[in-house]
Amino acid sequence: MKTWLFALLESTIALIGLVAYFWADNVLLATSAAVVAASLAVAKPLFSANKERKLEAYRDRQYEKSLESVDEHLNELLNDTIDPPLPHRATIVAVIQHCFPREASLLIEQYDRTVQAISDGSSEAETLAAQYAEQVSPWSVGAYLQGLAALAIGTVVDAHMHFSAATEEQANWLAPWLGWATAAYRQGLYNEIREKHPHMCGVELLPYDAGDEHSFLQLSEDEREELTNLFQQAATSLGNFYAIAEYCRSKEQIAVSQAEMKKVA
Repeated sequence: MKTWLFALLESTIALIGLVAYFWADNVLLATSAAVVAASLAVAKPLFSANKERKLEAYRDRQYEKSLESVDEHLNELLNDTIDPPLPHRATIVAVIQHCFPREASLLIEQYDRTVQAISDGSSEAETLAAQYAEQVSPWSVGAYLQGLAALAIGTVVDAHMHFSAATEEQANWLAPWLGWATAAYRQGLYNEIREKHPHMCGVELLPYDAGDEHSFLQLSEDEREELTNLFQQAATSLGNFYAIAEYCRSKEQIAVSQAEMKKVA
């Protein structure tokens, strides 16, 4: 029942009571009108409270439905992402043999040992990655391996720092950007993903992994195809993280709006 209808009924009943008492000299009717008016006065706040409870329940349902919808999209996007991949080994070998011909055998052996430690989640992974980074500095593969090692043992803040450094050292290599986005997402840095995403900053990502066009041409046809497929998977994942960050920001805004509505209510 509308509030204005309550007011109209109260006014009508009051008028009837006054007429009955002063003009019709009908005490019974006047008393009845007074009782009904009093009942309406009591019922009005009860009705308003019940209406507010229903409205609040409706708002809660809408809030839950909104979150469920966002979470559904988030899960779909997350299921279509891959973890930051290990560098493409054939590319690493090609770069090492071209840039570090004298130390090639030793660097390839150390690389394999570092990657194995990262894959195993070994406690020495960070140390090995740091040592390797010093040996191949300023080549970005060292910082990237440090990011992978930190991510493997759960130190997300360090992983974020190393991946960011790798993107600065070799901006067109896709994998560090995916590592950076992964670490930023796990820390809830949605605005950073939105603002520093390579697609938004005009960074051209190339399918050469940690190498360049020269190293890419040194690969066999099968290895180039393998690397291209890896690039496509990583590119899809990186794009998804941008969308994921937008959805997470939407969740935060929905929560703020819900809290504000509760305060007003």
